[in-house]
Amino acid sequence: MWLGRFYLRADRRIAHRVWYRRDGALIARAPVLLGVICWAGAVFLFLYGVRAFYAAWKGPGHLHVENGESQTVLSAVSTVLALSLLNPHVYLDTVVLLGGIGARYGWPGNAWFAAGAMCSSIVWFSALGFGARLLKLCSRRISRGECSM
Repeated sequence: MWLGRFYLRADRRIAHRVWYRRDGALIARAPVLLGVICWAGAVFLFLYGVRAFYAAWKGPGHLHVENGESQTVLSAVSTVLALSLLNPHVYLDTVVLLGGIGARYGWPGNAWFAAGAMCSSIVWFSALGFGARLLKLCSRRISRGECSM
């Protein structure tokens, strides 16, 4: 719940800066519009997540991993680099969001903030990778009918 409030506050700050700097006349005439837009965005994202969860839970399709063609190391590394470095969210999250938060602290504080962000990123993505392996085993058991949820 606190995460939702954090994102709502962050969205309001971002929307506040964008609307007041570019189209301040619109917000000046209807200040309630900013709140309506923020809440509409929050509701949209929530419903989008519910819809995606429902489709994953009840969907007819399954992901079948087959032992087909193998990739070369160069092909795999270039695909990973392309997916990582060409993703605009990488720059929005690391440069804009984390950079803006880290810039609030002085010299030793921003270095510690950067170190903490890097360590938490390593922990998070490692947990995603190992968690996916565990979910793969669980999904095999569910598809064979060994356990039900």
